[in-house]
Amino acid sequence: MSGEEQPVVYLQALRVRQEEDFKKVRELVQSNTIVIMNVEEMFDRDFSTLYREVKKLVEFVEQIGGSIARLGHSRIIVAPPTVRMILPKKTKAS
Repeated sequence: MSGEEQPVVYLQALRVRQEEDFKKVRELVQSNTIVIMNVEEMFDRDFSTLYREVKKLVEFVEQIGGSIARLGHSRIIVAPPTVRMILPKKTKAS
């Protein structure tokens, strides 16, 4: 390991219940925190808002150079640019 000091990365689980919770996710990711979002409640209650907000979150993550991936049916992981996720390659079918 080099003598350079590595940035501290935090991990936080967050239950997303409403549109405003996505602002908190963006703030956490910008402060070098990996966020595991549980969107089950919102998925069942307000899918159209969830879809719109996830789309905006994907754009935000791409803009800052972070990563985002789905973890099963109701969880999403969002990582800041200081973290590299190994994601499966997209195929034409996916």
